[in-house]
Amino acid sequence: MELPFYDREIIQLAAERCGFSAQFMEKLEEQPSGQLFYAGPAGHLQMQESLPPMSPQDKIFLAQFQVIREAADKGPCVIIGRCADYILRNHPNAIHIFIHASLANRVKRAVQYYGLTSDTAEKTILKTDKKRALYHERYTDTRWGAAANYHLCIDSGAIGIENSVELIRRFAEMRSAAL
Repeated sequence: MELPFYDREIIQLAAERCGFSAQFMEKLEEQPSGQLFYAGPAGHLQMQESLPPMSPQDKIFLAQFQVIREAADKGPCVIIGRCADYILRNHPNAIHIFIHASLANRVKRAVQYYGLTSDTAEKTILKTDKKRALYHERYTDTRWGAAANYHLCIDSGAIGIENSVELIRRFAEMRSAAL
């Protein structure tokens, strides 16, 4: 079964909501701002009181929050990143998966698939991980990659990409049968 897949598409859909260009959003999307949102009743995003007007980063996060919720409400889909684990934490059918690998495995993959040098790949990976962790922690008050936030954590370096995909497929089948 083909499932709708949302990764970079979330940027375009959110850009349409908040009036920013997709290029502007890509620059700011994983840069936390000084403001803080929190999830209120039923997981609805609310802004802390007594704060200055929303920053561009907060507008981006809010737009992506809405796009992710709407995509999940439409039916089965795959959503990559953007705090979807937190945004959909109360969604009854959501399955939260974190895929990781050692730095060495990730560097090797980046060199192979993106043509980067080992040094550039490692620096890019470390910088991106740091940005993602700060962003996730700022907007969710949870630690990015913490196993407690996911139903399944997979070391793709240990079992490979194809086996990771198969494990996810089987997990989804088992979870669906258990509901």
